[in-house]
Amino acid sequence: MAQEAAAGYAVCAPNLERPIEIPASDLAALDQWVSRRMGRPVRAPDLSGSGFRLVGGRLVATPNGPAGMFLYQATDGARVAMLVRPMEIDKTASMRRRVEGATEGYA
Repeated sequence: MAQEAAAGYAVCAPNLERPIEIPASDLAALDQWVSRRMGRPVRAPDLSGSGFRLVGGRLVATPNGPAGMFLYQATDGARVAMLVRPMEIDKTASMRRRVEGATEGYA
């Protein structure tokens, strides 16, 4: 999953013009779209307590099917993304810090 998230982030997050498909201003549509593709309810988490506001999201392809990617940005411009997908694979894996190329994260 860490590799899937890093690959999606590397393609989407650096794009300053169009990093997302549905903006945070249309959060209900974003949550519904991702939920339909995941086959279960999905809600973009609120990371404002950690200093990140939701920019929006998109669907990304993974070897394990479609996944939702939510992109967040801090006031200093730092970006973080959260990848969500059904955990048919890796469902017992514990979260740990991972590094995939120049991208760091937790999966």
